[in-house]
Amino acid sequence: MKRAMIFLFLSIALTAMGQIDQRREIYIPEIPGYKTLKCDFHTHTVFSDGTVWPTVRVDEAWLDGLDVIAITDHVEYTPHQEIILNRNSSWGIARERAHQMGIILIRGAEISRKYPFGHFNCLFTSDNELLNRKDSMEAMTEALRQGAVFQWNHPGWQRPREIPVWEKEQTEVYSKKMMHLIEIVNETSYYPLAHQWAIEKNLGITANTDIHGPVYMNYGQKVHRPMTLVFAREKSEEAVKEALLAGRTAVYHMDTLMGKEEFLKPLFQQSLKIRTPVITIKGKQWIDVVLENVSDIPLMLSFKGGSDEYAEIGKGVYVPAHGSARLTVKGKQENYSGKRTYAIPCVVDNYYVAPRKGMNAVIEYTVIFEKK
Repeated sequence: MKRAMIFLFLSIALTAMGQIDQRREIYIPEIPGYKTLKCDFHTHTVFSDGTVWPTVRVDEAWLDGLDVIAITDHVEYTPHQEIILNRNSSWGIARERAHQMGIILIRGAEISRKYPFGHFNCLFTSDNELLNRKDSMEAMTEALRQGAVFQWNHPGWQRPREIPVWEKEQTEVYSKKMMHLIEIVNETSYYPLAHQWAIEKNLGITANTDIHGPVYMNYGQKVHRPMTLVFAREKSEEAVKEALLAGRTAVYHMDTLMGKEEFLKPLFQQSLKIRTPVITIKGKQWIDVVLENVSDIPLMLSFKGGSDEYAEIGKGVYVPAHGSARLTVKGKQENYSGKRTYAIPCVVDNYYVAPRKGMNAVIEYTVIFEKK
């Protein structure tokens, strides 16, 4: 029976490998000094309660444009006993495929306990077998001894209205340096309170699929999977770990970016291009400032001002991914001539620098006014 099950999962894996076609590249600009790596730090395989072979996770990541994944099978919950070799097997099976596909594969495990303790991913472990301890803190301490980076998973899962609760157990874990990251997006769920905790406690934020079945059953071509953006000095496992410990992360979820302004601001500046930085208006003409978005993330802009006695603009504009939009400027004086430079304050509504709070930005252009 055991051999039959292994053969079945291998057949599924080989079939998926044969179907690999074209990688869906995701362009998110790099910021000064760092590479922007697309990551998923929470996935499962048949070696816990997932339904796919480990190599399939690598192939899916490649197809979806990712750079880094962690396979984080449950330590305690292994329902497919007929195929379990040991708790390092999923990483061992997938690592050669990851090397072939240019994907960084991080060894990890999910310590999964009932509330109030909750679930924690241990990333960059060296031996997951040693994490199988009855006592939760003993398991976490062993992961710490191995140099793990810790992520508190889906803090709102199974809570009323998905509102997280910070218990004394989380205080203990946090105080003992066993919480570096907090998963503010898990699959389709966003936890604003966890986002606020990350700001207050200086935790890195993550967004992950927590995928158990095939990715294509959850996310199609029109819906991107949630992912963590890591701003690393280079594309290497060591650089990813350093960035996570330093909190250099952002979240990409449902066409929205979330993170610290120090990272989101340069992303915005690299994404938005003013294609007509100088326009000429005669009298009360309507003239367009053309905005271009070179990234895969749309830009939703709301203007807080920008109108004066000489010109007026609209209240907002949507700039699609890899597309353009027109910011229309209307002259207000028939007989005025002159040159004025505008720095228009706006809010990037889908760049969250705090829970559901858009990021302030400025759009600059120059208007040459001519009499009609």
